[in-house]
Amino acid sequence: ERFEAWRRDIPIVGDARGLGAMRAVEIVTDPDTLQPDGAATARIVQRAYENGLILVKAGFHGNVLRFLGPLNMSAEQLERGLDILERAILAEVRA
Repeated sequence: ERFEAWRRDIPIVGDARGLGAMRAVEIVTDPDTLQPDGAATARIVQRAYENGLILVKAGFHGNVLRFLGPLNMSAEQLERGLDILERAILAEVRA
């Protein structure tokens, strides 16, 4: 649900996809053209890392954030990780 809300509400999130614990968020320069933004994705990964979340950047253009949390993590750990990721994405919007 949270990934879908990002896709709907945050203009640089061009797509949110996946199944179960394995999810991906595609970062774009414009929601209409869906032009990939690898540089913004790298900055999001760095911000998240600085705040305690390790992410993997993927995709042909390096603009996809991969999220695969361990299946044994607690709901609190999941929420903390998603909070960090959301703040990193929103910081890029404001930049």
